Amino acid sequence: LTKLMSRFCVLLCTNVLLLVMSADCLLKQTHGPLLCSRQWRERRLPVRSISKGELSQSKQQDLRTAEELAQENTRLASRVVELEELLDRTEGLCETLDGSNGGFVSGLQARTSWLLGLLIFQSCSSFVLAANDMLLRDHPAVIYFMTMLVGAGGNAGNQSAVRIIRGLATGEVNPLSARAFVAFEARMAVAVAFVLVVAGFVRVVAFKVALVDAVAISASLFTIVALSIVL
Repeated sequence: LTKLMSRFCVLLCTNVLLLVMSADCLLKQTHGPLLCSRQWRERRLPVRSISKGELSQSKQQDLRTAEELAQENTRLASRVVELEELLDRTEGLCETLDGSNGGFVSGLQARTSWLLGLLIFQSCSSFVLAANDMLLRDHPAVIYFMTMLVGAGGNAGNQSAVRIIRGLATGEVNPLSARAFVAFEARMAVAVAFVLVVAGFVRVVAFKVALVDAVAISASLFTIVALSIVL
């Protein structure tokens, strides 16, 4: 009987222990998600409501941004139109003479035609010298400074030509600014010619040339340089 009672008590304790453990597992499975969802509700970020003033301010910022973009698009469109007009005005100014498009023969023909024409035109100066043969014999100093006169006129003319070509290519020189550009070059021609005349006169006098010849050479230098820049 004692053994039977002890076995019964052991079995009863075992059943009670199993029942308690089952109840504990059931409670954990039931309340676990509830606790987690409660913790999630406590830890989640607060939701801030947007007022009407903030909403209208955001709309105003978007409108300002849209207006700025529209103005920028308008400026870009006007710039494209200006570039297209510039391209139409300068078409042909950058035409090359090296025969890159038509070959060696066409490039040679283009270059030699211009050079031969200039050579023939410059040969006309021999007729002028022949007509003034007696004057050159009486004033041989003019011949000595002939290269100075021709070189100064050519250099001054090249500077002016480069400026006008660059102005046409960049659009700086156009029908509206052509008159102001010519007036500027005319003033520049007088100033440059005056500076070169002073330097040329000093050079001629340094070679012990007669005063009359020095004045004549200086006057010729002024005329040649001024006309080369303007024309």
